[in-house]
Order: sequence, then C-alpha cells, then structure tokens
Amino acid sequence: MRSFGRNVAPLAAAWLAVTALTTVPAAAQSVSVKGQVRPRAVVDSGRDFIKGGVAEREHINQRSRLWADVSAGEGKPWLRVMLQDVRTWGEETSAVHDKSAQGLDIQEAFFVVPTELGLSLKIGRQELIYDNHRLIGNIGWLQRAQSFDGVRAIWKLGAVTLDSFAVMVRERDDWDGDGTPSGATADTRLGGIQARWTNKKAGKPNEKPVETAKASLSWFVRDDDVTGELRSTIGTIAWARLGGLTTTLEAYYQLGSLQGGETIGAYLGAIDVEYGIDAPLQPLVGVFADVLSGDGAAGSAFDTLAATNHKFYGEMDFFLAIPKHTANLGLMDIGAKVVARRLGPAKLFVTFHQLMAATADARGESTFGQEIDVKIAAKVAESIGVRALYGVFVPGEAMRTARGIATGITLHTEHFAYLTLDAQF
Repeated sequence: MRSFGRNVAPLAAAWLAVTALTTVPAAAQSVSVKGQVRPRAVVDSGRDFIKGGVAEREHINQRSRLWADVSAGEGKPWLRVMLQDVRTWGEETSAVHDKSAQGLDIQEAFFVVPTELGLSLKIGRQELIYDNHRLIGNIGWLQRAQSFDGVRAIWKLGAVTLDSFAVMVRERDDWDGDGTPSGATADTRLGGIQARWTNKKAGKPNEKPVETAKASLSWFVRDDDVTGELRSTIGTIAWARLGGLTTTLEAYYQLGSLQGGETIGAYLGAIDVEYGIDAPLQPLVGVFADVLSGDGAAGSAFDTLAATNHKFYGEMDFFLAIPKHTANLGLMDIGAKVVARRLGPAKLFVTFHQLMAATADARGESTFGQEIDVKIAAKVAESIGVRALYGVFVPGEAMRTARGIATGITLHTEHFAYLTLDAQF
C-alpha cells in the first residue's frame, strides 16, 4: 500500500496543479499563466580534486515549470500555484515503464491578502528573497531552487518597508498521506524581520523612477531543535549608485548558542565596488572582498543560513554550504570582475576569486584555491535565453582540510562547464 501511495503521489500533485490552473473562481478578474523549460548541459572533472579519482562526468538536467496567478482584481486577494519538475535526462530506468516522476513537486502555492493600510500577508509555500540573497534567497540557479512553507507580512510606508516572515524548515509532528510518521526527531524554524529604505530619483517622462540608494536592517533567527542551535543574525546592507560608480557594503553578526551550551560569536563583512564606463562595449570593472569568520570551532564559524551562495563565492559551487564546506575555518574571498555589457546581443563576464580560510588549519595552510569563471549570456529569441560558463579551480593546500583529502594524495585542478537554455513564456 505504501508503494502504491508513493507511485500515485506525483500524479496527485499534477492533478492538483492542473485543477488549480484551470479552475477559476467566479470572483477572479484576471488569470495569468506562465511556464518555463530550462535544460542545462553540465560537464565537470569529478569535483574531488584528486588526480585519477572520479572520471570526467557529463549530464543534462532540466527544470520544467508551469504556474498561474489568479487575482480578484487590483488591491484584492490573489494566489499562485507553481508546478515544478526537475530531472536528469535518462534518470528513469525505462522510457516506457518508469513514470515515477520523483522530481515533480509544488514549488509555490500561496495566496496574498492585501489591506487598505498597506499591509499584505502572503501565506503558504513560497520563495523568499531578501536583499541580494546574501542570507535568504531562492537559490534560483539550482534547478530545484528553494522554497519554504510559512507566512510573510509586508507593510509599505512610503520609502520604508517593514518585512517579516516565519517558516517551518522541518516539522517533527507531520504525517504523510498513508498515516506514516515523518521520521523527523525535532523541529527547525526560521524567521526574521527587516526594515528597508529606498531612495528613488524621478526618471524621464513615462519611465519608472530610478533607484539611487537603498539600505536595510535585518534580524534573522534560526531555531533548530535537531542540533540544539538558536542562532540570531543581525546586520545591515547599504547600496548606492552615483554616476557610473556603484558600491555595496554589508556587515552581519551572529550570536546565540549551540548544543551543549557553546556560545555563538561570528561575523560577515563584504564590500563590492563597480564602475561602469561609457564606451562602445559598455564595460564594467569591479573589485570585491568577503570575509566570513571561523577558526575551526562551530561557534565562531559564520553560517550563511538559506543564502544563494552560488552568486558570491564562485560559480563552480565549491562553497555552497557554509560553514560545512570550509570546515568551520571561515572564508576570505577577494577578487575582481570585468563585464562587457553590450557585446552584440550578449554579455561577457570574467570573474577571479582568491579563496582563503579566515584562520589557517592545523598544518598552517590557509589557501583554498583560485577560481576563474568566464560566462556569456545572450538572448537568442524574444523568450529564449542562453548562458554558457567555463570555470577553472586551482586548489590550495587548505582544501585538503575542507574536503578531508590526505596529504599523500596529489591535488589536481578542477574544470567545470555548463550550457543553459532558458525558455519562458
């Protein structure tokens, strides 16, 4: 019976999604249906840094989405249901008999209730994005992306927005459809509140105002009964643009306690400076530096919570889970970037990362490595985009500690490439 339940679950999810997309309440005044198909070809050299280890790998994965926004009218409640399937081409054991669709799920399913006071409530399964994804993001580059079950409240007061959320990451007491306990031993909760300020400059007639500066003050809390962690993150981000110069400054501090009473004391600081040049290719040059604390102990290592780390610490994704992927040693990422923003119909990005531990390991090593990413993005049709990347990572000796590689094993350079087609309608 349980096997039957697992087999029909994807079909049930699809049926619910189709029902939601095709059944329009009588009060609905507008229905917007959208979709996305995003296949990606990936090639890498094993991702283990070991010469003669894992052989070169290649595969194609794909995200397929279909969603609808149903509204009762301007200023009225509205809802969204998004169906998502993520798979690797050929992962099913039979093209005829295996239709399990294990990657089929509901990515978002929420409704929004606005009020006359400017306060709106978003309730249900939803993606969360705060600021530049530094701590809370949807990890949109990953095909599966990230979404949460919970409630979000947004109150707009002119140039200031008050934003709060509370979501369940893991629920101990949930039950699935056939009456089987979930197996979770404890709850994990995530919540926070943020105040945002935005300054806008009036644009040209019939154009939207242009943002010239913005800042936010945040307090995020993760309460994890599984690990006994209670972690608070307090900090700020400020962004400003003056002519061709754009500057972003960030500072966060974490405090709280871990299982056994260990005290948390960790920090993150970041700066990003970009300058756009008025020239034929519209080039942009920039430098950046990120510092995440860590000395080998869990309490001193900064935790990036639910961030989109792909965006910051190299597109080869060797530091997606921090502090796990740094062995609690922290991270210093210092680099530079050059962008050609008008290369015909495309944009070209070249980024260099010098990646180091904030504290040297037991052998006195602190260099994780150097990464160079070369990426091109273009629009090949009105609704179809293409992105291609080639990345090289030259490992340093501290990567042995981060990945548990013995000193007698020769480290080798990792290569990574992808080609993404993104069709949206």
